[in-house]
Amino acid sequence: MTNSTQKTDMDILTELNNGYVKAYVQGDVEFYKRILAPDFMSSEPDLQLRDKEQFLELLSKPRPITDMKAHEVVIRIMDDLAIVHARLTYKNLNGVDCEGRYTDDYQRRENKWVCVAGTVIADRA
Repeated sequence: MTNSTQKTDMDILTELNNGYVKAYVQGDVEFYKRILAPDFMSSEPDLQLRDKEQFLELLSKPRPITDMKAHEVVIRIMDDLAIVHARLTYKNLNGVDCEGRYTDDYQRRENKWVCVAGTVIADRA
């Protein structure tokens, strides 16, 4: 039974997705330390597969993009698994408009949603 102040899984996953996008542009490593699972893996546009430590190292460097926004966000919840699909737009450091798509996978572990995998297909910034 839920009350009106309790967040739904959809609310939580929407907040996590919005935070993920914002933190990526800002290089907010602390945000990712909180939401990424220890066994997180990421496939990035440079075709590298990174584990959590490698992903955090990547984010600690200056970000080559600005104005990143998610569009057409679809969140699918299947018991303790959630998949987030979205289109993204951003500008590279030369101000050129770019776009791509991403898919992030979340799993509920110990009653908390954590990101276990991320895949980004995008114009190279």
